[in-house]
Amino acid sequence: MKIKGLLLGMFACAALVACTNDDIVENNNIEQPEKVKANLTLSISTSTGSGRAADAETGDDVENGTPSEGSIKDAVIIISPVQGNTATGLVEYADNITVTSGVYEPSFQLNQTGSYNVLVILNPCADIANKAKETSATAAGVYEYVTNYSITAGSSNDASVDVVTKGASARDHFMMANSEAAMVNITSQDPNNLSFKP
Repeated sequence: MKIKGLLLGMFACAALVACTNDDIVENNNIEQPEKVKANLTLSISTSTGSGRAADAETGDDVENGTPSEGSIKDAVIIISPVQGNTATGLVEYADNITVTSGVYEPSFQLNQTGSYNVLVILNPCADIANKAKETSATAAGVYEYVTNYSITAGSSNDASVDVVTKGASARDHFMMANSEAAMVNITSQDPNNLSFKP
């Protein structure tokens, strides 16, 4: 009887030791990152005292920009994968923008890590805004469209003040874009490192 009780006790202990909530993972002890969305926040500073060419546009003459010229009404933000990257990126048209202390900070979630070209167009003309609003538009397609876009006087997208300022009063909220190309490399989905500030 004692042997029978001892055997039952050993089986009970073996059953308890064998039960675990850990899953067996066959990946040679290499940790795989969790598939989650990566967060990206752009910090876009609005220039309140920037200069612009004087009316005569001769020499180095400049005039200070007016507050209405530097105001932001809407924006197109393109986060396009660099060539060879299979990520999808994103395109966003934003209106009724809120600028706090001279800074506009839109936040995004990207589905994939990788390298992305970042292009921001503030107060875009109607052609660029409409392209960004297309539901079938891809980030790479809109990026290519914008970087190859031109305005020609006398054409349907005439470079007159009315076209550039969308019919607002002259010299109001000019179209602006990055002063130089910006690229961001999303390598991790670290919740403590969410910002990209070019």
